[in-house]
Amino acid sequence: MCYSAGFYRCYRCHTHVKAHKLYPILFEDIKILIDDVLKDKEALRNALVKLI
Repeated sequence: MCYSAGFYRCYRCHTHVKAHKLYPILFEDIKILIDDVLKDKEALRNALVKLI
């Protein structure tokens, strides 16, 4: 996505979306990811340990 003049544009499909409409969608996706991580803390810890 790229941002220009209050709109985000998708590189793949070239759809234009106003920023104020995109933010709630992004925040919901982030919340879902955080919830998934919190459900399986042990798997996250193991993955992080492997990175070190």
